[in-house]
Amino acid sequence: MNEFYQQFEMIFGPRKGLIPSILEDDENSSFPREAQSLINQGILRFLIPMELGGELKGIDQLFALGRSLARRNVTSAIAVGQCFLGSLPVWIHGSAEQKHALTSILSQGGLNCLALTELEHGSDISASEVTIDETEDSFILNGQKWCINNATKGKVMSVLAIAENGPTLLFIDKSQLSKDDYENIDKLKTHGIRGADISGIKFDELSLPKDVVIGKKGRALETVARTMQISRTLCAAFSLGAADSTFRDMLDFTHSRVLYDELLKDRGSVKSLSSKALALILASEALSISVTRMATLAPKFMALYSAVTKSFIPHMIEKQIGISSEILGARYYLRENDYPLFQKNVRDHAVVSLFDGSMGVNLSIIASKFNNIKNHIDAEEEYDFEEVYNLKYETLHFDGSSLKLSSRSEDFIFSAFNTLYDEDTRGIVLQLRSEVEKLRSFIEGVTDYTAYLARDAALKYCRVVTAINYLLFTDYNKDKMIGDFTTDDSIQFVISTILDDSCDYQYDESVYKNILSGKLVSHFDIGVNE
Repeated sequence: MNEFYQQFEMIFGPRKGLIPSILEDDENSSFPREAQSLINQGILRFLIPMELGGELKGIDQLFALGRSLARRNVTSAIAVGQCFLGSLPVWIHGSAEQKHALTSILSQGGLNCLALTELEHGSDISASEVTIDETEDSFILNGQKWCINNATKGKVMSVLAIAENGPTLLFIDKSQLSKDDYENIDKLKTHGIRGADISGIKFDELSLPKDVVIGKKGRALETVARTMQISRTLCAAFSLGAADSTFRDMLDFTHSRVLYDELLKDRGSVKSLSSKALALILASEALSISVTRMATLAPKFMALYSAVTKSFIPHMIEKQIGISSEILGARYYLRENDYPLFQKNVRDHAVVSLFDGSMGVNLSIIASKFNNIKNHIDAEEEYDFEEVYNLKYETLHFDGSSLKLSSRSEDFIFSAFNTLYDEDTRGIVLQLRSEVEKLRSFIEGVTDYTAYLARDAALKYCRVVTAINYLLFTDYNKDKMIGDFTTDDSIQFVISTILDDSCDYQYDESVYKNILSGKLVSHFDIGVNE
């Protein structure tokens, strides 16, 4: 894992040196110049699987890329991430010819996107009004896609349209079209990620050959579902990148700001708030790493856990950013002076909970599985838990063919907890068992999976699963973690923070000095290029 971060930290260059140009591009709503420079230098090769001649080894490698880039500029990370999102349907279900064509385009720095949403329908992609009419030797495409990242700058796109037999994905290479074949919709003005190409595209009687279908006609929603299992998990990289940058700014402020003849870092309330913010980052890192590894080592569980990751990690990091904002005070709101990137991160991170299925959409996915989750809670299936959790084991190269549409009545995290901690009488285990019983009772009371009570139950499920995951993650990796994070007190504190229980704990000053000396905000000793 460390080697991936070292590689990308060197490629991306010192973070602080990029701040002036990042801010200028944001003010002008211009596409990030450092992102364009990286694209010109071939960064998109890391989105191409190795068997196709690229450098994509595994999803954990891509997670490190996204996190390292997002801690510099969330807008850039999302622009590059959208290229992978648009590529996933082709890597998973595309033909050999489509994979070859996409590989060529990405290798030459051509951007990509996944065009799902429309102005009138938002997240309800099955209601698409972009249509395909089929003739004897071609498809005729009509309609408009809206609020699509890279829709204008993209050279190629995966487009969802409705055919006679249902939703269908099309591989469209814009370089093969004339300017009269489509019309770009103007870039939309957004609250954050101002420089991103959030725009759209309109098709009017566009004639396409029949080999543009990705996978099977009428089966697009299955491809999209599998695509989202990976992309939702990787969205955690954007959150953790923003977390690193905002937390680092806050730490720097507390170590330099003097109030009432005392450094801010030495005030009791600040120590406690800083520790809570750090705990939220640690919980998010543990969940994201675990589920990222599942993507290749236990892919049949991704239908559920990708929704948990996408629901809960942006939620936790929004809390962390809120705490950091409180400590920074007026400086969090300023677009200049000491910490001008902070306000941009506040705005940019707000979008992470929206795309690839909003928090509400992903909580509804979890709620729809409550009948199975009732069985999950007592599950004791034997899986290779250590292979997934212990970072000494390498993950496999990415292969989306093993992703399943549902994990049915199986649950990896609950099985690991029930199997490994049956006889464990530690207080932290007993606390989690109590939380599991509360969750069981709460879910039993849900009869309408579309009601607010179901949403609340899904959020409780996320809390309990994330807390259990944290115990498993730390138990398997204590020999690799920074010492302060391996203690029972620290683990108890993080779990209490996840569960939203009141628990006051203060990390030692050495933890913060380590981060400020040039280390990633992480369980592990990972150097960064500041």
